[in-house]
Amino acid sequence: MCEHNSDPARSPERLCLPVDQGQIEAASETLRDNKGAQGNLGVSIGIQIGDNVELRNNLIPFLIELDVPTATLSDMFGLSGRELWNIAAAEPVSVFACSDCDVLLNVRDRRALLRLIRASRAISCARPGDPGDPILLCDSCTDLRLHLHNEEQRLRRLAQQARTAKLRRMPFAEYRTQPEWQARRSAALARARYRCQTCGEKDVRLAVHHNSYERYGDESPFDLIVLCDRCHALFHDPVEDAS
Repeated sequence: MCEHNSDPARSPERLCLPVDQGQIEAASETLRDNKGAQGNLGVSIGIQIGDNVELRNNLIPFLIELDVPTATLSDMFGLSGRELWNIAAAEPVSVFACSDCDVLLNVRDRRALLRLIRASRAISCARPGDPGDPILLCDSCTDLRLHLHNEEQRLRRLAQQARTAKLRRMPFAEYRTQPEWQARRSAALARARYRCQTCGEKDVRLAVHHNSYERYGDESPFDLIVLCDRCHALFHDPVEDAS
């Protein structure tokens, strides 16, 4: 459960507390009560509209975009879900265009309409690089973006493969100064909680030792072990110092 904290002396972030079963049941009961009240009001509005078809047809698209449940609308106007959508599609309140080429998007049904509304709201608050919903693109632009994304990923893989090949050719004295090794070394120390993984000693000098050189330059976590100097001496290969 989260609420805004109005006390400036405390954290400005949302206050989050765990909910209990009683709160869950109370919230569920409130939702049921409110849904019943909304349904009753909807039926009352439908009765008041009566035979005013123009008003009804103007109101239905608006209520659909507000995400009023189909069952409620059916009770209000005595229409099926398909009839409601046909009315809404004939005179839509909102229209949507491809965010790349501006061609109008075809809204197939109520579900697609609501997804478009949610996606538009989400992307308007997004930052460059955040994931987006492809429903905001036409088919042609979706295909183009997918092709560009796949090509970008392919080039990244090739660059990574070239970099790994270069690292594999480095002697360890040079490799240990590279950012890739520094990152893997830091990760290994963090996983070991800065303790020797053999004797458990902490607050001592620690070395990150290779269990295997099979993936040298692109080590997995299983290839590395954190050791204190004493344990490292037992593991140490006199031919290849990889501390």
